[in-house]
Amino acid sequence: MTGILERTKVRAAFLALVVLLAGGLISDVRAQNDDKSKQEEVDAATKKLNAAYGFYREGQHKFAIEELGEFLKTYPSHPEAVTAKYVMAISQYRLTRHEDTIATLTELLANPKFKQRDEALAIVGYCHLAMKQQEKALTAFEELLAKHPESKLAESASLNKAQVLYMLDKKPEALVACKAFIAKYPQSAHRANGLYTLALTQHSLAQYADGEASLKDLLKDEKSPYALDATMLLGQCQDAQGNPADAISRVTTLL
Repeated sequence: MTGILERTKVRAAFLALVVLLAGGLISDVRAQNDDKSKQEEVDAATKKLNAAYGFYREGQHKFAIEELGEFLKTYPSHPEAVTAKYVMAISQYRLTRHEDTIATLTELLANPKFKQRDEALAIVGYCHLAMKQQEKALTAFEELLAKHPESKLAESASLNKAQVLYMLDKKPEALVACKAFIAKYPQSAHRANGLYTLALTQHSLAQYADGEASLKDLLKDEKSPYALDATMLLGQCQDAQGNPADAISRVTTLL
């Protein structure tokens, strides 16, 4: 029995971060100055910027970053500079250049004119996770939740916070965070993810009966992507409570 159960790997399946494309921020820059010399300068800036945005829309992020970098160097005070820098950060993220992404977004977050602050914090958090910097990721998610509780990204940040706390071995805090996520977002598309993370946490805290209840709730959906892992963990919870027969029956259905 023990050998079968030991095959279970504890894993926290993190949400794939939904990065909101900056396409809605991209607008054609239109010159509104009749002075010929200034008009020529604006036209040059517009051409450079639209070329960069074109690369971005086509998914050619390497070229988009190069064009945007040149634009920002040449026209640092341009009205579109903040948007251009954000688009550059998204391109850096798309190329998994996490350190560059964090650096660019940190500059933007220091700028009071930057509006997409919740999105930036979510991306910063994910980048830190990708680099296994869980403490910094936690800081980003907590800031998002504290400063932008009504953001459409607060839901994923709430779950990510719980999962990061679990990874950091802060199990009591993770337990509270998991329960908070499930209570606040009962209809979440990621509820199964939250229940599985909750059960992992309860198992780690030797709260086996509670873990069993969470897993049975999760397994009401037979098509859940966590069905296999949840069934194995449920067997562990039952075995720990002195119900080896239930555990064996549960696990052998997977063999």
